[in-house]
Amino acid sequence: MNTYLLLPVLLVLSSVTGVAGHGYVLDPPPRSALRIKGNIKGVTGSCVGGISYWFSQGCTIGCNKCTGKVDFIPDTTFKNHCKEQASETIPYYARTWENGEIGGLGPPLRKKCGTFPWCAPGSSPVMGPCGTACGGPDINLLRQGLPPVGFKCNHDARALPPLDVPKAIWKAGSIVEAQFALAANHGGGYQYRLCPMPSKYGDLTEECFEQMPVEFYGDQQQLQFCEKANSAQFPPFNTNPMPFPECEDNRINVTAVDVNEGTIPAGSTWRRNPIPGCINGAGVLDQAFCGLGRGSREKDFMFPPPGSDPARSQWSKLLGGYGVYSGVADLGDARKAKKYMFQFNIVDKLVVPKVPAGDYVLQWRWDCEMAAQIWLSCSDVAITNDVAV
Repeated sequence: MNTYLLLPVLLVLSSVTGVAGHGYVLDPPPRSALRIKGNIKGVTGSCVGGISYWFSQGCTIGCNKCTGKVDFIPDTTFKNHCKEQASETIPYYARTWENGEIGGLGPPLRKKCGTFPWCAPGSSPVMGPCGTACGGPDINLLRQGLPPVGFKCNHDARALPPLDVPKAIWKAGSIVEAQFALAANHGGGYQYRLCPMPSKYGDLTEECFEQMPVEFYGDQQQLQFCEKANSAQFPPFNTNPMPFPECEDNRINVTAVDVNEGTIPAGSTWRRNPIPGCINGAGVLDQAFCGLGRGSREKDFMFPPPGSDPARSQWSKLLGGYGVYSGVADLGDARKAKKYMFQFNIVDKLVVPKVPAGDYVLQWRWDCEMAAQIWLSCSDVAITNDVAV
């Protein structure tokens, strides 16, 4: 069967009980972008080439290891396979999602957070520090646990080859930009970390990344819009997308929400995902019915959106929702994903630590609040010993 014809069926299946989140760094370019040509940042929230299928599944706070499983049972919607649990530490102001994977029609953000990774940032384990294909050993259609193009489930992203693009070069002590994209929104928040490049890339560890969290610069984020690409480039399983064009000169400023209490590493700063989900959560109702105002009012969302979405101006939409997988709402052709996807990247300014010159790996780790999942990307960078003035 043609992959493009099969994909909508898979997406419909995945919406029965909720859909998985998808996120990935695009700048500096991660090794998981090996099928992307042209401007890698132009991929935005499309999941093209399966770039977003590298993650850890079945991960909860205080757990010794991820289970690789996310099961649903009628009375609680989520079955936790882990016996060890830690207490939630996230402050209420940084909460992003109503309890449970599906959400509900409100009111959002009850006081209790639960056991998903964002409830105690950094405390949940990962299956691999750069991501794992399918999020574990098995294909799981109900949780979007699908293999990236050309790989099998449980493939470790530490086995990916270097990209055939120039490596990012950063000066120690300088201020640089990093960009990531959301293909499916699961709330929560994220952190960037560095680890010195080991002699064998496969020797990278989560413990090494934990030793060097990267400091955010300032209290502002930006949303960089990238709307020029042709929608035919976007199907997630497109094995050979056309080169992506440069993004347009269009950015929106957003005030960041940072957290440094109850985090791991202790005292390190994590940053809340600035894009709120719809008050009714995820699944087939998300785009068709995002609150009573269909996404045009602040109270249609889990928390106030950062502004209007110029890419959806014809819908009078605010910046929020679920992302590209909301296309299952009208059983649409997967090749028309652009109608539903977030057409922007989230930009942060980072302070490059004053470390010895050499090759490093930048990890981006997104701890979800909506699900027991952690999304990961690893990018190669070189740091020079020319300290910025």
